[in-house]
Amino acid sequence: MRRRLATSLGGAALLAVSAAAAAHGPAYVHPVGMYVEGRLHGDARSGCVWLADPGPPTQVDWPKGVTARFRPAVELVRGGTVLAEQGALIGGHVLSPTRPADGCPNEVKAAAVVGDIQLNPGLPGRH
Repeated sequence: MRRRLATSLGGAALLAVSAAAAAHGPAYVHPVGMYVEGRLHGDARSGCVWLADPGPPTQVDWPKGVTARFRPAVELVRGGTVLAEQGALIGGHVLSPTRPADGCPNEVKAAAVVGDIQLNPGLPGRH
């Protein structure tokens, strides 16, 4: 089933949520406003994109206008410009927690809609 969630930015994010997502086991829930960061990972077969290392593997749905594409590794793109490639350290603030979509690897036990993208978040002043 697909569910539309309104965001505090006035946009909307489409999330794939299903009962089969329960196969991921107990989920970790990121609270709204929490900053999540990690290295960008993706699986072209399922379309799942997540952050991991540091932090728990977390599937991320990106702000409006940002898409993931696979060439063959995952890239985040906005308006034709590559923002980040697989392995890049990025982060963002949680607008809404959710459950991992079908097809994500079993180690992905959390998912969130983020409202921003910060590149190289480990640099001072990024949080």
